[in-house]
Amino acid sequence: MSPGSEDGPLPDGIAERGRRDVIYITADDAVGPFETQQEYIDHGQAYWKSSMDAYVLARHAGTAILTRGAAAPDGSMSIAEIARALEELPDLRLVREVVVVDGTHPLDRWASKTLGDGTRFLSMIEQALSLSVTLYRPVDAAKTRAALANAWWAFAWNVRAETTEFESIGEEEPFVLIPRQYERGPTEGADRDRWCALGEVILGPNPDAASVLASLDPRRSTIMARVLWDVLTTVPSELRSRRYSDFMDVAEYLLARTQ
Repeated sequence: MSPGSEDGPLPDGIAERGRRDVIYITADDAVGPFETQQEYIDHGQAYWKSSMDAYVLARHAGTAILTRGAAAPDGSMSIAEIARALEELPDLRLVREVVVVDGTHPLDRWASKTLGDGTRFLSMIEQALSLSVTLYRPVDAAKTRAALANAWWAFAWNVRAETTEFESIGEEEPFVLIPRQYERGPTEGADRDRWCALGEVILGPNPDAASVLASLDPRRSTIMARVLWDVLTTVPSELRSRRYSDFMDVAEYLLARTQ
């Protein structure tokens, strides 16, 4: 790694630039059409290996943005803008990599077929050891922030003990953020989907969202608020979110309204 190179100055918020080999997935536009989703999953996706530029965040050396080029296509966020979005997360240490791909999300063609032309996905979350988020360009600021918030809560799902209490609620408290026809079955991660959907709203830009959540899902909102409060009060001060005060206000409001 080096603080600069012949490729020019580092973007704002970046400490070092290096190279990493990355394996990523895109849609394979050369094959198909397919009649079933399983057939599409088996044969409609392409795996690629590429050497990418790795931009290490100045705020946290364990988090990097990987891309094949620093220049952002029309409608996409720059490296500096993605770095700033990462710095808004409650604790950016939960995200190790953001891989930016100039390509189509592997499920986009199937989504267009089943949900209508123009339907597209923005991100793919890879958990296990990598804690990686893949963003498929073009990506705008609002959708990127929502995708990163969703991914952050997905990664938190694996390390927070509160998920057991969250799962125990089941159908006792109706959940309306994910339309039922798109919700997965109880053995396929439905509770994690609900956790991430709530988390995305909690970290979102709408100041009125917390009151809506407190009314619609008070028990789940209380659990989410406790998690957010604990993260915000224990994260090192140098890693505090750029939206630290906003998130503290949301956590305090939800805890006061739902307890």
